[in-house]
Amino acid sequence: MNARDSSGSAPEFSRPVNLRRLPRKTSHEFDERADETECARVARLLDLLFLSKFRIRGTLTPSGDEGWRFDGTVGATATQPCVVTLEPVKTRIDVPVARHYLPGTAETEALAEIEIDPEALDEVDPLPETLDLGLLAIEELALALPSYPRAEGVEDTALVMRTHEEEDAPPRKPFAGLAALREKMREEDD
Repeated sequence: MNARDSSGSAPEFSRPVNLRRLPRKTSHEFDERADETECARVARLLDLLFLSKFRIRGTLTPSGDEGWRFDGTVGATATQPCVVTLEPVKTRIDVPVARHYLPGTAETEALAEIEIDPEALDEVDPLPETLDLGLLAIEELALALPSYPRAEGVEDTALVMRTHEEEDAPPRKPFAGLAALREKMREEDD
């Protein structure tokens, strides 16, 4: 099923699905892929060097009297700069997505205030009139990207910044002045 919006005012990658217009008697399969222009826009949004094969697919299933459940996956190939060398680092992302959309009742509002296990796949969200699968995919991709991508062979090292003057100076000894201070305090006590 194609859920493309032709309004022209869509965000970087938008695939809106009007949940009120979907028949509730059956599940609905979705397989949405970003085109090259959308991939470039999402790459700019997330400060990536390149993004390709960006896709969300899954099933929307009626849940309860008015709710919906989305189960699927988000996949992409993202290229980020290495945090040490700035070399391009390509990462394949394939993450499961499980969201439960319920109408805004006192029960769902109470659920929203409960601390949710970050490792749990199923999240409860308020039921929107229109679910944008593209925005859901962008959110999941942003969460799945490596925070500190490293090129192959680059070790986990701490980066130290030195000024030109510090290169010629002897190494600093942070506790060197304590001995002199202790001696001065002894002299004052005598």
